[in-house]
Amino acid sequence: MVREILAIPDGLAGVVWPFWPLRPTDGRYHHTHEELECNLVTRGEASYLIGSDRVLLRPGRLVWLFPEQAHVLLGETPDFAMWICVARQALLARHCTTPETAMLRQGDPGAPIVATLDADTAHRLHLLCERLATERDDAATFDAGLAWLILSAWHATRLARAHATSANIHPAVARAAFLLCDEAAPASLADLARQCGLSAAHLSRLFARELGLSIPAYRNRQRIERALGRLAQGRRINLLTVALESGFGSYAQFHRVFKQVMGTGPAAYLRERAGGNSSGQK
Repeated sequence: MVREILAIPDGLAGVVWPFWPLRPTDGRYHHTHEELECNLVTRGEASYLIGSDRVLLRPGRLVWLFPEQAHVLLGETPDFAMWICVARQALLARHCTTPETAMLRQGDPGAPIVATLDADTAHRLHLLCERLATERDDAATFDAGLAWLILSAWHATRLARAHATSANIHPAVARAAFLLCDEAAPASLADLARQCGLSAAHLSRLFARELGLSIPAYRNRQRIERALGRLAQGRRINLLTVALESGFGSYAQFHRVFKQVMGTGPAAYLRERAGGNSSGQK
């Protein structure tokens, strides 16, 4: 389990940024962080694995991620987009002081908290996120706006009709997904299945049915994420070294999978980044 340190600018009580699929600094591993996180989906579809629950993400869905809730994003469509809002504990302590908002200061509420908002409410929150993402010059103004966003989103969550948007994942599947996020993941399906307590065939079928990805596809996704992290370090690096350190058996395999996932080869991707492409982070 990774305890992630989020890149929040000094002097701010949090940060808001837009998320798009597979950007170089987007972490795709089970992780937690000490800040409260709120996500508003604006386009496309994806899923979160939160503990052993799979939460479906669709436009208008609002999902809360608490400091002790391990989570990882899965299976997003190419057009998937959402707003990510995170708030430091100090901001929550100052503003979440009523019985209705006290839950926002918890480490883990015990289950995923998800709401489906009406279009008008989702649009109002989207506009507020859009403004906060670009206006950070005055810390006091930004922090007041972030507090308003968090409280407004929580109020909308409490008012919204809760839909059945999460499904409990089989413990063996949750454990397999967790293990595969680690660079020291079992190399073979047989070893992975043994550690999860199922036969290889049973685990393969169950994993694909519940997470929507085969085990090899999920494993390759984690390898690509590790490769993107290395490529984002901004230093001269040998692509074969990146491939091998990320878990691929050869550069040819790395290139093939990279192109499948990213739509371009590793060298072309680096040239695009050098040309000034920017990205959000997760």
